[in-house]
Amino acid sequence: NFMMINNEVAPFDNIAFRRALAAAIDKNAIIQVALNGGGSVVDAMVPDCFPGTTAENAPSFDVEKAKAYLAESGLNPADCGFALICSDDTKLRVGQVIQSCLKENLGIDITLESMDLATYLDVTATGDYQAAIGGYTSSNLLAYALGVYHSSSINASNKTRTNEPEIDALIEKIQATVDPDENVKVITEFCKAINEECPQVPLYMRNNVRAYNSKITGFNL
Repeated sequence: NFMMINNEVAPFDNIAFRRALAAAIDKNAIIQVALNGGGSVVDAMVPDCFPGTTAENAPSFDVEKAKAYLAESGLNPADCGFALICSDDTKLRVGQVIQSCLKENLGIDITLESMDLATYLDVTATGDYQAAIGGYTSSNLLAYALGVYHSSSINASNKTRTNEPEIDALIEKIQATVDPDENVKVITEFCKAINEECPQVPLYMRNNVRAYNSKITGFNL
């Protein structure tokens, strides 16, 4: 789950500004407020459940670094306000924490916009938005990378509209590398590059809680 930001529009077309956002948001606070503690912090642009992934180069919560990134961006925080779409109550609680963090830590004012799921999916797919709380589920890294970051998925699941030839080439290299050990190395290279690019703000992975009768046999979770 992440805060998606439209990389095609200002101020999100500024990489230092994107990194400032990522460093200014207290993700532990989000997990406590929105999930009642039922989640884990994610800093990397790719979930760490896949072989070869790394959080190297990804910003983590650090207010002083956030301020330094904002200064590097050359932008005036008074000019950097934006609307954040939240399509359900959980996302709205996430948005409230983000709103507080960005105001307190960077002096950036954002507004929260409630929107039904169908409209949210449409405006984020077509790029008619600034920022939104979203998520993506995948059973393997290649599908995740293709869906979230490859330019061929713009106007579909690439909600940030990331369009970087280097990133596309690395994803295609993952797809073409058959040897498992070499594939893992390419995945690590891709992760470092996409973390540096910081096209969105990763927030958390939700815990999946299951309960079952201990007397059940022959069942493997």
